Amino acid sequence: MRVDGCARRPSPLARGSYVPPPWDTHLRVPAEDLEEEEVRPLIITSFMSARGGVVEGLNPGFMYLDDRLEGRCAAAHSCVETYTLFRLLQVFDPAYAAATLTPGMVDELARIPAFSDMQQIYRLQLQLPRYLTYAAAWASNMEIDRGDLADYTEKILLFWRTNGTHFLTWAFFARAAFSMAPSSAAVERVFSLANNMFGDGQLNSLADYVQTSVMLRYNKRVVG
Repeated sequence: MRVDGCARRPSPLARGSYVPPPWDTHLRVPAEDLEEEEVRPLIITSFMSARGGVVEGLNPGFMYLDDRLEGRCAAAHSCVETYTLFRLLQVFDPAYAAATLTPGMVDELARIPAFSDMQQIYRLQLQLPRYLTYAAAWASNMEIDRGDLADYTEKILLFWRTNGTHFLTWAFFARAAFSMAPSSAAVERVFSLANNMFGDGQLNSLADYVQTSVMLRYNKRVVG
C-alpha cells in the first residue's frame, strides 16, 4: 500500500501480538485521595492493553515520515534535501560544532547552493581549527536552554557577534545561514503587517518609512 507516493511498510507490532504484562497492583491508589499531578507518575501506560493498539496506529505514521526523510518515496514528497540542509546548518551552533564538526562536514556544506563556492569552502577549512577552539571554549562556559527559543537565539548570536572577527569566512556563512527562512510563514507575516499598518490612505508613504515601521513592528521594536 502507498500513501502520498511513499511505500507503507508493515508495522512490527502485528495486530493482536501485544500482550500486556500483569498490572502492578501496588500502584492502585484511590484516585479521590490524590491530585492529578500525583496520579500521573503512577500511571504506567506500558501495562495497559490499549497501548498496543495506540502504538500500532501511530507506527505507520512514523514510518511514513522516515521514508520521506530518507528518500524512499516519490521525488515530489522527498524531504532529503531539506533534512540535509538543516543537518548541515547545525555547524553554525558553536556547541554542536565543538562536539561534532569535522572537515568532512565542512566539505558537505558545498551541497547547499548558497555555499557551493569551493574557494570559500577551502577558506572554511583553513579557519576550522580556530573556529573549533573558540567554539569549545564558549561551549564549556555557556549554558544553553534549547527549549527556550529566545535564550538559544540570543546566545548563539552573541557568540558570533563576539567572536566572528576571528574567522571571517565562518561568520559570513553564519550570517547567510541565519537569514534562511525555514518556511514562508515569516514572509507572509511581514506582508500581513504591512497591509494592516498601511491602508489605502498611506499609499504614498516613503519606502524607507514603510520598511522601518514594519521592521520595528515585526521585531517588537527591538533593534540591534
